[in-house]
Amino acid sequence: MPPPLRAPLGAPFPIPFPLPLRIGTDICRVPRIAQILRRPPKEPGRFVRRVLAAPEVAFAPPVVRMMWQQGGGPPGKDDGGTTSWRGWGAIRTGEPGKGEGEGEGEGRVKEEVKKGLEAAERQDGGKLKDSVEFRRAVEFVAGRFAAKEAAFKAHPHLHLGFHDVLILAAGDAQSMFGKERWPPLTNSRTGNAPVAIIRDGDKGRIQVAQISISHDWGYATAVCMGFDADSAGSIGQLSGGETGRE
Repeated sequence: MPPPLRAPLGAPFPIPFPLPLRIGTDICRVPRIAQILRRPPKEPGRFVRRVLAAPEVAFAPPVVRMMWQQGGGPPGKDDGGTTSWRGWGAIRTGEPGKGEGEGEGEGRVKEEVKKGLEAAERQDGGKLKDSVEFRRAVEFVAGRFAAKEAAFKAHPHLHLGFHDVLILAAGDAQSMFGKERWPPLTNSRTGNAPVAIIRDGDKGRIQVAQISISHDWGYATAVCMGFDADSAGSIGQLSGGETGRE
């Protein structure tokens, strides 16, 4: 075995990367997701509920909402115990614990799911697995799956699960949080491109990461750029104090 290579004496020290940024990437086979979503009645819904947190369903395509509805009971009872509304449902109103029951956010999702079911029935005539809408649903779920896996890799220090990450268009995220709570520069920098909203449950903190999703030739790919808020100092310093205001 050859000896390990060593830098010569007098070689300059490497300059460390100066910013607390982290990058994650993932690739997902779209046909694999299609295969899962074509299984017997409740399996697609269970998979969708495992990947998507309840707040994301309100902004998902109609067929995804329908699958989510068919997946079983309320969010959290069949998704490994990660109750989506425990951390996300109270965001819009700011009332602690509101997300545990019939909060404003959960009521909105139920209404949106109902609309999605009606739209899917009108558009597909009961033949969802052969429809354009089904293909859109498959691509949507595959893209979200890849984006969340990329977010996990960009935030290894947070030990995230699927329901700790929301992938939403920036405009939808602003709608969910309310203008007064959404970082004002986020939309001007990203337009209405997807962003990842990361929940750090240990510290009760929520932060935003940049996401790019692409589909091509049967694959969905995603890249996430996040940051380590603890290494960077306070969130207020990172954003010029904008997100730290009351």
